[in-house]
Amino acid sequence: MKSILKVTMKPMVLIATLLLSQTSYAQGASDNLTFDNDYRAQHMGKFKHGGKDKLFRKMAKVLELTDSQKEQIKTIKLSAKEQNQTLKESLKQMKVEQKALIHADVFDEHAFTALFNAYQPTIAQAALAKAKTKHAIYNVLTAEQKAKWQTFMDKKQQRRKKG
Repeated sequence: MKSILKVTMKPMVLIATLLLSQTSYAQGASDNLTFDNDYRAQHMGKFKHGGKDKLFRKMAKVLELTDSQKEQIKTIKLSAKEQNQTLKESLKQMKVEQKALIHADVFDEHAFTALFNAYQPTIAQAALAKAKTKHAIYNVLTAEQKAKWQTFMDKKQQRRKKG
């Protein structure tokens, strides 16, 4: 009788143990997946693959920026961000209105054109602010760094054209 129990119980216990261990392992893996997604959401922000911060880090590395230059550029970017906050809010409102027009049952060309024309001064101001910021950052660089950055950007543009 004991040998029959041993023969039938051992495989059942082994199977139960394996099934339970797989279930707990799968639960742990899904917890890590959630953690990874939360981590990405917090640390990547709204930019893909590091976004603007990645470009700044690349610029600092390629041009071998001094600490002083890095601080100047950070100050310029922070100042621009503060100044452009109202423009950003206005452009967000335009996007909301634009989506409403696009998702309507019938597309109204005149309404879209009117919307675009109404926000044209805001769009121009945003473009001007962006150009001023880029100009200020560019003027922080030395002549050698400017040449090096131009070469880097030209190569980057060539890679984009090929891809």
